[in-house]
Parts: sequence; C-alpha cells; structure tokens
Amino acid sequence: MNVALGLVLSGLLSAQALGSLYEDGMAARRRGDTAAARATYERLLKEEPQSAGALEGMVLVSLSEGKNEEALDYLERWQKMGDSAYIQSLKATAYRRLGRRRDLAAAVIAQAALEPADLLLARRADSYLGEDSRGLMPFGALYKVLSQEGLE
Repeated sequence: MNVALGLVLSGLLSAQALGSLYEDGMAARRRGDTAAARATYERLLKEEPQSAGALEGMVLVSLSEGKNEEALDYLERWQKMGDSAYIQSLKATAYRRLGRRRDLAAAVIAQAALEPADLLLARRADSYLGEDSRGLMPFGALYKVLSQEGLE
C-alpha cells in the first residue's frame, strides 16, 4: 500500500503527503488507469473536501471517462473557491461534448474575460457573441499581430 494512502486512511495526512497523493493520482490518470486515479482523488476529497487539487483530479478523470455531467458538478464546486480561465476551459470542454452550445459560448466568453491578453480566445468568444449580434466589437473585428520589425 502506498504510504500516502495509508496516512489518508489513518487520518494523519500531512501537506506533503497530500501533494504526493495528488501526484499519484495524476500519474495514474496519465497511464490511463482512471479507476486508480478516481480512487485516489476520492480519498483525497474525503480527507480534504475543499482540496482544489482533488477537485481538479476528479474533473480530469470524469472527462477522461466521458462523464461530462459529473465533471461539471466537480467544476461548480471548484469554481466556488475562485474562478479561473482553466476552469472555464474545462467547462467549455464538457459543454461541447454534451452539445450545450449556449453554455459552451458562456464558458468561452467567461474564459476570454479572465484572459484578456489572449486574442485567439477573444476571437473565439467574439464568434459566439456574433451569433446573436452582440460581438465584442460591434462595428467590426480587428485581429492583427504587429511586429516590431522596421519600427526603429
């Protein structure tokens, strides 16, 4: 039995052991062993119900297993701790797989708002907004990358 897992079961889990358990779960998921990853993150959530790492792990495992509604449930819990472009990106993935276009658009628009320097993301958000005539730039869109060459 993994030492970190033994500590979880005995209730003596340190911050270092929590990190080790998180890494064990990620390694299992990368190997394709979603059952082991799920068990690891469920134990971690039992020990630390507000663990963002455990919630992230459960989201990634759920998405890997095609359990998109379940992933959205974990994403909602995680988002209550603070929103991020990463969370919105994962929500967009789940919504796309579920065919929920309006929710997908909302997630992409929220992601773009959280990452204002990402012009590619802004363009994606603008295309969703343009579908209902509310584009980010109602008088046209400008997406041009300027080079510093020749500006001396």
